[in-house]
Amino acid sequence: MGVKSNRNALDFLKFVFVVLIVLFHSRMMTSYQENRIVINGGAGVEFFFIVSGCLMCASAARSSEENIGLDTYRFMKKKISRLMPNFIIAFSLAFIVFHYNAGIADWSKIGIDIIKSLPDLLMIKNSGIRLPSYNGPTWYISSMLLNMLVLYPLIKKFKDSFYIIALVIMLFILGGFWQTYGTLSNLEDWNGWILKGTIRGTSGLCAGCLCYKAGMALGKNKWTVFAKSMLMLIEWGCYIVTIILCCKYPSSRVDYLIFFLFMIGVTITWSNTTFDEVLFRSSIFSWLGSFSFSLYLSHSSWREFTSNIYPKEWGFQQRLIVYIMAAVWSGLLVHYLSVFFRALNAKYGRKIKALFIVPTK
Repeated sequence: MGVKSNRNALDFLKFVFVVLIVLFHSRMMTSYQENRIVINGGAGVEFFFIVSGCLMCASAARSSEENIGLDTYRFMKKKISRLMPNFIIAFSLAFIVFHYNAGIADWSKIGIDIIKSLPDLLMIKNSGIRLPSYNGPTWYISSMLLNMLVLYPLIKKFKDSFYIIALVIMLFILGGFWQTYGTLSNLEDWNGWILKGTIRGTSGLCAGCLCYKAGMALGKNKWTVFAKSMLMLIEWGCYIVTIILCCKYPSSRVDYLIFFLFMIGVTITWSNTTFDEVLFRSSIFSWLGSFSFSLYLSHSSWREFTSNIYPKEWGFQQRLIVYIMAAVWSGLLVHYLSVFFRALNAKYGRKIKALFIVPTK
């Protein structure tokens, strides 16, 4: 089964749910609760965890390396190297906007703030080692990587039996959240041993692993045109309903319905059994998926570090227009700067490395 031809549909959906998150975060610009365009856009993060779980399992399946430790190292190194340019540029932007808004020009203070940012820069802040963070959405990256560091070697070690483990872990976490919180939100909460956002990522990645396995099984069948049409109706019905739920209902036990609808939708999308590859053939969808990551990482500062940037007499609508424009601008900046630095690394990376490390024969 070729999953690659169907990636464009997932890329388009990434963009859709990032837009929901950006609109959801606009509420932080004012103290009035009625200024909420999207009521529960944060639930869209579950989609990213689930898709990341699928991609993690696909990477494990492609790898022929038998040394689990070495394979995990290579997987994590590749993952982090892909994220790092966007991550660092977006952090730098948020850091500058924060200090500009706060009027901080003391270089000693700025230097101390950079040092305090190390847990964020090292992508480990969701371990619980937390100092001031200037780019709130990076919690997702930290949670994802910390979980992958544990789950990837388990996938390699236990192979097919891992999916039984993943199912149990997912259900236990969701059940615990249902009984304790009744919601999947409040990701900054510390439950005495781990951040809620980190364990939330565990359930999402495990769900993604199950979607990968089910999608692979689904894709092995040769479906009729009628069956493909029905599967596509279910697939996009799930996504449309989740968007409606995110826009209309606050975080509550509705989060669980969104979670399972995402699982159904992603399973079908991943299986490549519908007509998605026909509808999403254009390369623009792949670009939107790539751009959505930069938009997600770079929009945050414009929602909260603006007390001395937006004129105080501005109402919510005026702030919203500038917020969206600034988010798109910063997303494009981060995206294309990342492309530029990756090109530089591809061209000069080995030469720069040779200045410090003697090449091995």
